[in-house]
Amino acid sequence: MKSRICCLGIDTSNYTTSAAVVDENLNIIGNSREILRVKQGERGLRQSQALFEHIGNLPRIIEQLEIQKKGCRICAVAVSERPRRVEGSYMPVFKAGETVGKSLAGVTGAAYYGFSHQEGHIEAARYSSGYKGDGEFLSLHLSGGTTEVLICRELPGGEGYRTEIAGGTKDISLGQLIDRTGVRLGFRFPCGKLMDEAALRKKASADRAEMKALESMFCRIKTENGMCCISGIETRIQRYIDDIGNEQEGTDEMISAALFFRIGQAVSDIISQSRKGTGILPVIAAGGVASSRFIREMLSEDEKLYFGSPELSSDNAVGTAILGMKRYLANETGTSFTVK
Repeated sequence: MKSRICCLGIDTSNYTTSAAVVDENLNIIGNSREILRVKQGERGLRQSQALFEHIGNLPRIIEQLEIQKKGCRICAVAVSERPRRVEGSYMPVFKAGETVGKSLAGVTGAAYYGFSHQEGHIEAARYSSGYKGDGEFLSLHLSGGTTEVLICRELPGGEGYRTEIAGGTKDISLGQLIDRTGVRLGFRFPCGKLMDEAALRKKASADRAEMKALESMFCRIKTENGMCCISGIETRIQRYIDDIGNEQEGTDEMISAALFFRIGQAVSDIISQSRKGTGILPVIAAGGVASSRFIREMLSEDEKLYFGSPELSSDNAVGTAILGMKRYLANETGTSFTVK
């Protein structure tokens, strides 16, 4: 088998160990990941525990890519080294990927490139969304720890993205709201996928009158100038659960549907206000919360809102691998790649 030059991407976020390989044509050759284990009833992991699990997962995750069997010659290793491309952005979990990535690059002679976790999200969503533009766009980053709208400009030479905050949250993230509510309802952390499925079941079974009642169950999330305040609805939901308990059948589906409706409404408001403030219409949605089918269906009529595939919206190393390959090609061959 003739070998093809490839880039290995590694991402070690708060709750997912990821590795991926792409070739020089930006085809995904392999994509492997594993969610970190969180005990039932707990709302996350300490950084030290997450770092320990990443270190244990990485050899297995990389082996699953079967790099040699697929005829890949690793020319570059790209790693998510920090949460954002801003000074002082740091989380210990990313040291696991950085250490392994630099070691692999050193042994193989491959180029090493560092990016931010957020840039990887943006690139993966852009790659899989069908967006064809090559100018400025807005990235809606909705994940467990982030709710932001970013003005995105692709940097020359495959250097990644320059971003500027245009909207987001003043307190907790939408992902934190979902997880905190889900844990109270008995879902295993992280709760987004299971709560989305519960919300969809309720939506499918409820008649029009019941859905109208669910839509008004909780207060609207306040948004202004592209910024939202989320802690208020969290307090109301927690009080509601305290009052009725979560033992009765269907409570989890009812609350999930009511919550996801308000989240979808808030996302629509944030997008509208951010567009008005920036004058930029295209929005690419990235992050685990953006993989929600309930939210996607709510916002499906927005023709300038592009969702990445659900698989590449949650944490993954594909975006980081693509960024690394684009940078390698720019540095080594002068090739400039635009996402097709």
